[in-house]
Amino acid sequence: MKITKKPHKPKSYVLDRRLFVLNKEQWEAFNEALDTPAKKNEKLAQLLSTKSPWE
Repeated sequence: MKITKKPHKPKSYVLDRRLFVLNKEQWEAFNEALDTPAKKNEKLAQLLSTKSPWE
């Protein structure tokens, strides 16, 4: 019994995750979302300020 792998296309795999096309309205909404400051998250702040068990 011979096992073969399906051909892998790494370039197209990366491009699928890095390149996307937006129209003007979508682009503006995307930029607005990026420019909006993150909401304060007390639980996350507490988690990040807690000392790790291995420290």
